[in-house]
Amino acid sequence: MIQQEYGPSARIVAAEAVTVGGFRGLFARRFFDIEFEVPDGAPGAATGAAGPVAPGASAAGIDALLRAAEQVEGDWMPGAGPHAAPTPSAHGAAAPAPAAAPRPSTERPEFAELLAELSATTTGVREPAAVPVARGERGALVMVIGAGEAAWEQARTIAADSGALLAQAGAHERAGFPRGDDRRRARALRADAVGEGRSTVLAAGLPASIPVSASRLQALDDIGADQIWLVVDAARKADDTARWVTAIGAVLPVDALAVIGVAATASPETVDALGIPIGWIDGRPAARPRLG
Repeated sequence: MIQQEYGPSARIVAAEAVTVGGFRGLFARRFFDIEFEVPDGAPGAATGAAGPVAPGASAAGIDALLRAAEQVEGDWMPGAGPHAAPTPSAHGAAAPAPAAAPRPSTERPEFAELLAELSATTTGVREPAAVPVARGERGALVMVIGAGEAAWEQARTIAADSGALLAQAGAHERAGFPRGDDRRRARALRADAVGEGRSTVLAAGLPASIPVSASRLQALDDIGADQIWLVVDAARKADDTARWVTAIGAVLPVDALAVIGVAATASPETVDALGIPIGWIDGRPAARPRLG
């Protein structure tokens, strides 16, 4: 122990559990960083590694300090448990503490979540949990964005399926349907929907050109929709679709996709690379959130 190496006047002032490497607490190495003091004139006088001094530390307080460090670590590191006390080096830094037999990492509750996150990190696409559904609560505003007529056709389909009111914004000009191009009009749409006990589906037409106008996107964002769908064409060049969706997603929080043109291409699964769950496929509710 420290007293044996530096004399009985050596005093432990701080101890901290340190985790190095690993991912979210798994597969990591664990150490104890110990700070101690040796009074001037004592044999081997030195001061240990610098760091904050624990209040109320005493020469006999190493066990308490180590227990406190373990307790703090256990508060944020899942599955952390007691470990044997380390043997400090001559410079005040502790050697690695031998770990007591922990639960296998694969048995921890967070292991499945870890695998899913690692998969998403390495592939770039997170597996969607479920098929998205258009929000249908009273007064909800669902925006459907698409190029040209695609937004109108898909919005009309979703509205008919959910019994929602239908409105328009952006490039669409349909006689007899209310507009919701800004927040004031959107509030009026919500009020009408609440009065009828329904939701509203708002078709927002955009040009298919790239880049997408930032002012157009900002105007749509200002509407304040509760849910945003994008209509994408699986038969369109994948790179063009990705650039179009990325530009929109940089301004608007996209919740779901309605995919068209699936029957017109041999590789519709390229849409999966967008990483957004699919709720509609060629005018029908999707059975799975991905095509692949």
